[in-house]
Amino acid sequence: MYAWFRDGQCIYVGKASSLRQRLSTHLRTSLDLSRSTLRATVAERELGVSRATARARPSVIAPDQVAVVNRWIAECDIAWITCPSPLAAAELERVLRGERMPVLNRI
Repeated sequence: MYAWFRDGQCIYVGKASSLRQRLSTHLRTSLDLSRSTLRATVAERELGVSRATARARPSVIAPDQVAVVNRWIAECDIAWITCPSPLAAAELERVLRGERMPVLNRI
């Protein structure tokens, strides 16, 4: 279970069976935003592009626009909690989404 924070506010929560792999997907700086819901959602929010545009493969987002997304994400902090099971992680994610109302999660 992991959470992203910006300016002290929880902005995104997620779960992963391989935290290292999932976070590397979110932290990639490639032009492809389609493999990371976080990166695609930041593109929607910061660039005003549609969900379909942000998730398109091959990417139709210009390199200078992707740089905006990458800078925005680089300014975030990450925290995580190891859960005893996938079910426990899913429950914690549900609770945190309800309590924190992260702006980048689609509920």
